[in-house]
Amino acid sequence: MTEKCIKMAQPSKQNQQHQIVGFHYIRAIACIAIVLLHVTYAASLQYRNSISTQAYTITSMITNLMMWAVPCFIMVTGALLLNPNHEVTLAKIYRKYMKKVFIALIAFVFIYRFFDMIVAGEGVSASGVMKGFVQFFTGTSWSPLWYLYMLIGLYALLPLYRRITQAATYKELQYGIIVGFIVLSLFPLTALFNIKLNFTIHIACILSLDA
Repeated sequence: MTEKCIKMAQPSKQNQQHQIVGFHYIRAIACIAIVLLHVTYAASLQYRNSISTQAYTITSMITNLMMWAVPCFIMVTGALLLNPNHEVTLAKIYRKYMKKVFIALIAFVFIYRFFDMIVAGEGVSASGVMKGFVQFFTGTSWSPLWYLYMLIGLYALLPLYRRITQAATYKELQYGIIVGFIVLSLFPLTALFNIKLNFTIHIACILSLDA
C-alpha cells in the first residue's frame, strides 16, 4: 500500500500531461453547466407565476442536475494544488493565488455596486460607493461572489491541507472522504422525513444540505 501511495504521489510526466488535459475538459464542461444552472434558476424565479407546473419542474430539475459543477471546480483546484510535485509556498499563495482572487473580488463588488446604483435608480453617490466597501467586507454584494470568498479561505488553509494529504495514507484519505460524505450529505436527508440527527462534524462544506 505504501508503494502504491508513493506511485500515486509521483506520476510520470506523460500521466501529468494527460491529467492536465483532462482538467481542461472538466473545467470547460463545468463552465457550461454553471451557465445553464444560473439561466434555468433565474428563469424559474422570473417566470414562476407565468409558466406551467411542468415547465417549472423541468427547469428546477435542470438546475439541480447542474449542481455538480462548482464542486468539480474545487476538486480540480485541489488536485492541482495538493500535488506533492507542485511547489506551493506561502509567498506563492499570497502573492499569486490570493492576490488574483482579491483583485477579482474587489473589481466585481464595485462593478455590481455601480450597476445597482445606475440600473436600480439609486444614482451614483459617495454613500453608494462607500456601501460597496461595506459589501466587500461583509459579503453582502451579489450572491455568486460567495465562491471567491470561499476560495480565499481555501487558499489560506492550503499549507495545512497539503500537509494532511502528504502525510496521510491512501486508506486514511478514503476514510475522511467517506465520513464527510455520510455526515454532511446523507445524514441531512433524514430531515425530509422530519427526523433530525444530531451527529455532526464541525466543518463547512458546500456539499452539505445545511450549507
